[in-house]
Amino acid sequence: MKALGLFFLFAGSVSAGLVYCRQKKQKLLTLRELIYTLEHMEGQLRTNDLPLKELCAQMVHMSGRAVRPFYASLTRKLSQLGELSFAELWGQALAEELPGLDGVMRDPLLQLGNSLGRYELQQQLRALQACRSSLCAQLEEAKKAYPNQAKLGMGLSASVGILVWIILA
Repeated sequence: MKALGLFFLFAGSVSAGLVYCRQKKQKLLTLRELIYTLEHMEGQLRTNDLPLKELCAQMVHMSGRAVRPFYASLTRKLSQLGELSFAELWGQALAEELPGLDGVMRDPLLQLGNSLGRYELQQQLRALQACRSSLCAQLEEAKKAYPNQAKLGMGLSASVGILVWIILA
């Protein structure tokens, strides 16, 4: 019975490492999808100069599962436009639907939210390009760091599990 308990402690420790790796993988997926949707948004603004409500509604339908809740929330919140600024609605949707974004990832998106619908088209396009450029750089860094982070996370969690096993055995 003691061995079974020790096994479950070890398995729980390894599970924590798997959760850590999954969070890092989710960050990569979120960055990829944000970049993709921002590229699409930029193309739609360049060619169609769509109003924000239509643009956000399009993003809901063409985005992946990692960022779709953000665009869906933003689209729902647009009914409050006038009571709150677009930047406030954008920031609320980011905080509610993408809470896993760290400050470095969130800042360029918040700056973008301050520009969309507020300035002339060319300034909005520059803001989109700047945000995308920042997110692309972060994606490249995260892709380079992921293998080492995954090894470290799994190694530490397995080591802790083994250490607990040895101490309690």
